[in-house]
Amino acid sequence: MGSVGPGPDTLGYRTAFLNEWSEIRAFVQRDEALGFDACWANDHPNRLMDCWTALSALAVATERIRLISLVSCIYYRSPYLLARQAADVDRLSEGRVVLGIGSGWDAPEFAQMCVPMPSTAIRQETMEETLQIVRGLWRGEPFTFTGKYRQVKEAALRVLPVQQPYVPILIAAEVSGSPCGRSPGTPTCRTSRRTSPPGRRSTSVMCGVTSSGAESSAPRPDGPMTRSCGATTARC
Repeated sequence: MGSVGPGPDTLGYRTAFLNEWSEIRAFVQRDEALGFDACWANDHPNRLMDCWTALSALAVATERIRLISLVSCIYYRSPYLLARQAADVDRLSEGRVVLGIGSGWDAPEFAQMCVPMPSTAIRQETMEETLQIVRGLWRGEPFTFTGKYRQVKEAALRVLPVQQPYVPILIAAEVSGSPCGRSPGTPTCRTSRRTSPPGRRSTSVMCGVTSSGAESSAPRPDGPMTRSCGATTARC
C-alpha cells in the first residue's frame, strides 16, 4: 500500500506493507486527510491482501483519494473479471479508480497460484490483448475479440464504470533506462504509462528503483507527472 502527495507540486511518497484491514484503512484515511493524491494496492496474493478486495473496501472508506492497482497481473484474473472488478471499484468510489495493469514477473508467486508463466514476449502480447478486451467490455455492448491468447464472444458488462468512455489505465513494464533521468542500466527501473480519456490531461510515467535513496515518480489524478525523492520502493 502506498500513497502519493500531498500538494500541487507533489514531493511526498509513502509506502507500507500492511496485513490488517484496520491498519490499511487508517493508513489511507490519514494520508487522504493530509492531502495525498492517490494510493495504490499491490497485486501479490501470496503475501498481501487481495488487491481488488482492498480497493473495494477503500472505495467506501475514503472520499477523494485516487485508488490505483499497482499493478494488477493479467494472469491472475480473466479479462472479463478484471474489467468487472475495475468497473465495480470505480462505481463504489464514484469515479476514482485507475487500472494499473502488468504482465507479471514473480515466478514463485505464479507457481504457488498454479498459474503457468509464459515467456516475456508472450506475456506482453497477452497484456495487449487483455487491454483490448477490457476496454471493449467497458463500452457496454456485446463485444467479440479473437486474439492469439485471449478470446471473448458476444461478452458484455451490464453495469459500467462511472468514468467514461473508460477508466484511466496505467501500464507497467521494466526497462533498462529511467524516464526520471537516470542513466541506462539502472537496476530495476520500472515505467508505467497511464492513458486517460479524451479531455483529461494524461500522466506520463511512474518509476522507481529497489535501493535506498532511490528516486521515484508517480502520476497525479488530473495532471502531469509528479516526482518524489528519497523513497525506497519495491517491484510491483
